[in-house]
Amino acid sequence: SVVAVLLEPQAARAWLLQALTGRRASEILMLDADPLEAIPGRDRATAADPEGFVAKLRYQQTKVDGVCPTILVEQAIVNVIVEQQNWVRRHHPGLTPKYLFLGVRFQHDGQRPRSYDSYGNVLSRLDTIHGLTDSAGRALKFSQTPRLRHTRATELLNDGVPIHVVQRYLG
Repeated sequence: SVVAVLLEPQAARAWLLQALTGRRASEILMLDADPLEAIPGRDRATAADPEGFVAKLRYQQTKVDGVCPTILVEQAIVNVIVEQQNWVRRHHPGLTPKYLFLGVRFQHDGQRPRSYDSYGNVLSRLDTIHGLTDSAGRALKFSQTPRLRHTRATELLNDGVPIHVVQRYLG
């Protein structure tokens, strides 16, 4: 959706990363400026497996202790991260940010992540603008981001991923 009033490509990319990975909003908003790691022995997806895992995403685990905070990710996720990195370089030249998603106001030279409140406010405005509903007339809200974790878990289970692997993937 393109909503000229919002002009919030950062929020759109953060939401997309949440949907694609099932990570919590705090984990996405606190991603390092360069959160991708190579998979040992693998350079990129092959033609035989274009949707295969191409990198590891390192995130900030905020809820569970003792968990290795990396997950394998597909090229689509890498593309979203690269687009955000390019956006930061275009809009804040010369800045060496600590985080991938910068606070729009008071961004403190890129040393603080975008706040959850500002992200939530943008998503709430999208809820109001779109007014999406399901077939039963219940509101579908961009701002209800925990649903994205549930959706990702269901997708993984439907694809035959064992439940213990899904549990590990979601932290």
